[in-house]
Amino acid sequence: STGPDSSFIRRKSKGSQQINTSTQPNAVILAMRPSDMYYQTRRMISYLDPRLIPSYSSDSVEDVAQRLKDVGITHIQQPSYFMPPTYRTTLGSLLADPDHTRLVLDENLYQLYELTGSEKTVKTTIDLAGPDTQWERAHSIPILQSSQWHVEARPHPHTVGTPSVTQLPLGIFQRDFSTVLKSNHRAQLSKSAEYRFNLDISGAGYVKVSVRFCSSELQLGEIVLERPNTRTNLQRRFISPIETDAFELRIEHLGTSHLVVHNASLDSLASLEN
Repeated sequence: STGPDSSFIRRKSKGSQQINTSTQPNAVILAMRPSDMYYQTRRMISYLDPRLIPSYSSDSVEDVAQRLKDVGITHIQQPSYFMPPTYRTTLGSLLADPDHTRLVLDENLYQLYELTGSEKTVKTTIDLAGPDTQWERAHSIPILQSSQWHVEARPHPHTVGTPSVTQLPLGIFQRDFSTVLKSNHRAQLSKSAEYRFNLDISGAGYVKVSVRFCSSELQLGEIVLERPNTRTNLQRRFISPIETDAFELRIEHLGTSHLVVHNASLDSLASLEN
């Protein structure tokens, strides 16, 4: 599908507009948000296209990359939120792998990846869940029902690897009441440098992952955990929006739910020649 070259394109978000300027005219983009087709001048293929079923069924990153290329796809669009085809198939691992994809656009986590090696590798890894890290657990409730402003109760120490369990009486306020696991870290992040968060979790419920800097917040992903005994690996590459030496990692599970954080780390990705 090719969108019209009209004023609608100019009024669309900066990230959506930049897809047109970040790709060649013959680019073919796997659209994880198909509605954006209308605002693009590049050809896009919906993630619902039945030709992609073999790609979703594969367990091999190399195989998924080749199958997408066989369909003609050159780039993959990743909105700021996660879709099930991303975190429940090997497609998510493909996007996290700098040997097979290159992050060419990151506008507040509205991202575009090219199906080609990035010539980057993991330079350093920071353990965010080791014995020397300190985690806290707190409950968060809205000031008013459906309000975006929340109040967090006094936090208590939390040990990585132990379950965080929340049971709401009568099963009400499932969307409003949440439990937050958080940890503050001292680490140098350079503006415009590329990083990758790695999170190994299990449990049951709706989970939101974010990282807070001194003046901004990145929503790394939102996923649904349905199999309590199955561990899920969530990875997200990003371009640091600021220069900072500290950040807070937040993992939030909503309503009646439980969550176990097994491991968490942050990779710094750098060019091979560096």
